Amino acid sequence: MGEKGKYMGKNILVAYSSKTGNTKKLAEGILDGIKKMEGGVVDTADIVDIKDIKDISEIDKYDTVIAGYWVDKGGANEEAAVFLKKITGKKVGIFATLAYWPDSEHGYNCVTAGENLVKENNHVIGKFVCQGKLDEKIEETHIGQHLRRKRDTKYQGTILQRQTLLRQRKCFAKG
Repeated sequence: MGEKGKYMGKNILVAYSSKTGNTKKLAEGILDGIKKMEGGVVDTADIVDIKDIKDISEIDKYDTVIAGYWVDKGGANEEAAVFLKKITGKKVGIFATLAYWPDSEHGYNCVTAGENLVKENNHVIGKFVCQGKLDEKIEETHIGQHLRRKRDTKYQGTILQRQTLLRQRKCFAKG
């Protein structure tokens, strides 16, 4: 077995929590990458699974858990955070998706928040964050708020313009 295969362990779980489907796609890509790794990880592994976090009841049989989540309020979404806190004595990789620039300080802090949930009781083998997709419901809300603000500002501007015109007319009418 190659060096990378030894590093991953013989029983590997790729676990994910996905809201828009983006984190699931990333998990599938990670699984595909593991299967293609130099060193024959899959050939020498006894178990290589991928599961949604909500479908996982036990992880004792895995040496390595690669866990992914969508970012919520600067860290792992609640379901993923609960799962991450339960992992002990494993090699753990962390990945996250967020609807913000992943190469920003915020992006780094979001994936580090997940790492902090596991690093005390496990060996962290890596972490990764990438651009995710904004949930359509949230996107609609943000767009809706933006449009409402724009509309309200325009409406307020129109009211001010009308008031000014009325004052000017009154002044001209007196003069």
